[in-house]
Amino acid sequence: DNLFDGDPDVYADTTTAGSWTGVDFGQARQVQQIDYVLRDWSWRGPAYASNAVFEASNDPDFLTGVEVIHTIPAGVANYPAVNSITITNASSFRYLRLKGRTENPDARPLYFMAEVDFVTAPANVYTTRGTPHSWLDGYYDVATQFGGDYDLADESDTDGDGHEAWQEYIAGTDATNPDSVLRVNSAEAVGGDWVITWQSVAGKSYSIITNASLASPNPGVEASGITGQPNETSYTGTVGGATAVFYEVGVE
Repeated sequence: DNLFDGDPDVYADTTTAGSWTGVDFGQARQVQQIDYVLRDWSWRGPAYASNAVFEASNDPDFLTGVEVIHTIPAGVANYPAVNSITITNASSFRYLRLKGRTENPDARPLYFMAEVDFVTAPANVYTTRGTPHSWLDGYYDVATQFGGDYDLADESDTDGDGHEAWQEYIAGTDATNPDSVLRVNSAEAVGGDWVITWQSVAGKSYSIITNASLASPNPGVEASGITGQPNETSYTGTVGGATAVFYEVGVE
């Protein structure tokens, strides 16, 4: 196809309004960037390109699961400039297409476009618990250590800190370092208050959950949205007239 030949001096030659062209990646991939160059066509290139869409789907006929991942805006850069668009949609798709405007009276064919290129990455694949395979690959040789079983790797505790890999992923800790773990470092009485200090990861968000009894738990969230600091974070809570209060630190 003329749009994928690397030559911006040739362009889509269809004259059918609402026409489209696309690619089959062979397997689902995450689209990270779209680069395109309009036809050398004076003012008509940007004018006719406006509101054309890049659509993605895992259905080759684009009948189901279709998502618009980019709409060409008015005033897009004209030939020979390359328009580089960062795609924020994190889903993965096998099929991608560019479709001209279909709404009358402004329906247009694709002959405004000269060249299109897609920058993609392998699709994110997840364990049953939702941990990305790529994250586990950063800590383990899954093929050698777990026979290629990512769920087994996800439920392992190779550093012996009491937290399985999937819990370390949520907490933002190092799955192979026993000193990197979400835990309460201290709880100290200061006046009529209690100061809870825990090992934290910068930028993570934490909640303080309280309970008056472990025998008959009725947890409540005392505080949320606490931004983690490097190494340690502290929270000061007031016990009031309670005879006992149990604190738990959770990752949001």
